[in-house]
Amino acid sequence: MITQKCKQILNTSYDGIYVTDSSGRALYVNEAYFQITGLKQDDVFDKTLDELISGGYIKSSVAKRVLQSKEVTTIVQEIGSKQVIITGTPLLDEDGEVVLIVINIRDISELNFLREKYEAAHRLSEQYYSELAELRLQQLNMRQIVAKSKKMHDLIQLAMRVSRVDSTVLIKGESGVGKGVFAEMIHNAGLRSAKPFIHINCASIPENLMEAEFFGYEKGAFTGAKDQGKTGLFEIAHEGTIFLDEIGDLPLILQPKLLQVLETGELRPIGGVNSKFVDVRVISASNKNLEEMVNQKEFREDLYYRLKVIEIEIPPLRERKEDIPALINNYLQRFNARYGSDKQLSIEAIHRLAAHPWRGNIRELENLIENLYVMSDSKFITLPDLPDYIVSPQQGQTPADEHFSPLDMKEAVVKIEKQMINDAFKKCKNTREAARLLGVSQPTLVRKMKRYGLQGL
Repeated sequence: MITQKCKQILNTSYDGIYVTDSSGRALYVNEAYFQITGLKQDDVFDKTLDELISGGYIKSSVAKRVLQSKEVTTIVQEIGSKQVIITGTPLLDEDGEVVLIVINIRDISELNFLREKYEAAHRLSEQYYSELAELRLQQLNMRQIVAKSKKMHDLIQLAMRVSRVDSTVLIKGESGVGKGVFAEMIHNAGLRSAKPFIHINCASIPENLMEAEFFGYEKGAFTGAKDQGKTGLFEIAHEGTIFLDEIGDLPLILQPKLLQVLETGELRPIGGVNSKFVDVRVISASNKNLEEMVNQKEFREDLYYRLKVIEIEIPPLRERKEDIPALINNYLQRFNARYGSDKQLSIEAIHRLAAHPWRGNIRELENLIENLYVMSDSKFITLPDLPDYIVSPQQGQTPADEHFSPLDMKEAVVKIEKQMINDAFKKCKNTREAARLLGVSQPTLVRKMKRYGLQGL
C-alpha cells in the first residue's frame, strides 16, 4: 500500500505518522512516532487500538473518535513528561465509510517551554522598562509631577508607555490640571526628546494668523508678509513634538489642513507651490467637550478621532485630594530653595486647604501657596493666614473639623479619605455607585472601608 519511496519520505518528518485500517490495526508507522511515544514496533504492529489501550501502551485513541465521527479530530495528551498534540484524519470510500486513518502526532513540549521562556522574558522586559521609565521620569528636566494618588500613578505609567510610540494623544481635563506638563513629560520621556517641543495655544492666536503660524508662508504671499517668508511652527517641530493646547479653539476652516498633515505628513505654506514633508508627533489638549462639539458640527469628526488615537483624561484636583498635601510640600520646597528660607504650613492649614474644591486645580493651588509664602512674615503659615474664602467654607463645601489635633501627612490623607467615603455614601445606594463617584474600583473602595472600619450602607 505504501511504497518504499513513500516510507523514506515519511521517515524524514519530525512529526510522528501512524496509519491504521478501519479496524484500528497499524499499517504504517514512521520512525518519529516511536521516538515521540517511546513505543517499539512490537508494541504497535499486530495489535488493534483497543489492545493498545487495554495494554497500557496509549491512554486513549484519536482513531476511535475518527471512526465514530468520520471527521478530522484533534486531542492533546501527556506521554510521560511530554505534551503532544494528536490529529486523526479519515480517508473515506465512495460510500462515505472509513477506509484508512492517518494519525499525526507532534511533540509540543519544546514549543510550550519556548513560549514560557518568551513570556518570562517579556514580563522581565516590561519590569525593566517600568523601572527605567520611573528613573527617566525622575531625571526629566521639567516641572516635577507630584503624584500620591493611584489615579495619577496610573496616568503616569500610561504616559510612559505612550512615550514609546508616535501615536497622536489627546489630553483632556479641566483648566489647570496639568495637561501641558503631561504633554511635555511624554515628549521628554520618548525617542524625540532631543528634538523640538513646540507648544501652541490655539486660543491665543488670532484666527486670521493661525494658518501662517502653523504652516508658514512664502515670500510675497500676502500684503504685509515678510520679504524672506516665514517658517511655520510645524516645520520648526520637524522630528520633534508639537503640542496643540486648547485644540477646541481651532477654527473649522483650518481643521481640514491639520487633518491632511496628520494623515500624510505634508503641508503647503501660504503662497507655496510645492508641499513639504514634516515628521512630527502631535499631542493635543482641551478642557472643552470635543464630542459635544462634534455633535454640534463645531469640530470635525474625522479630525477628532484622528487626534484621539490615545486618550488621557487628567482628573481634577478635588477628585484626588490625597495629592494635595504632597503638592503643597513640593511648592514650599521649591520656594524655600528659590528664596533661601524654610517656611512651612501648619497641619491645620493643610487640612483646610485639602477640603477646598479647587476649581482652578493645580494652577490655583500653586498660585495660592506662592501668595501665602510671599505675604507671610512668619516661618509658619497657619490657619489665620489663609484667605477668607478658604477659612470660611462656602455652602456646599466640606467644613473642617472644629477640633484638629496635629497629624502627620499620612494621617491627614487617611482623615480626608474617610470623609470622602462617608460623603459618597450619603449620595449613593451601594459600593459600586460610591466607587464610581470616587473614581476608584469597587474592590479598592471595599478594601479601604475595611481598613478604616467604615460600615457604609
